[in-house]
Amino acid sequence: MTRYFFIIPLLLSLFWLLYLRINGWSIKQGYKGFIYIAVFSAVIAAFYTTMMLLPGVKPKLTERPQQQLNPVPRLHSAPSHALTGSFAD
Repeated sequence: MTRYFFIIPLLLSLFWLLYLRINGWSIKQGYKGFIYIAVFSAVIAAFYTTMMLLPGVKPKLTERPQQQLNPVPRLHSAPSHALTGSFAD
């Protein structure tokens, strides 16, 4: 999928050009829009390049001692009237 990312700036530029033509503006008047498209596409390319290179970077983790979790203390078994709803034992 990433091999088709070059299409994004081409499509954006094409849509911008069509927008300019439909509204009767010249390419010179819409030049700033093409700059925005180029910058936006460069940011996307930089992001994905960074994401591709990032897995090779391994952060230095400090050793932390594992915390021992104490088991939940068990309560005494429930009285028989709590289970049956009757107080007669």
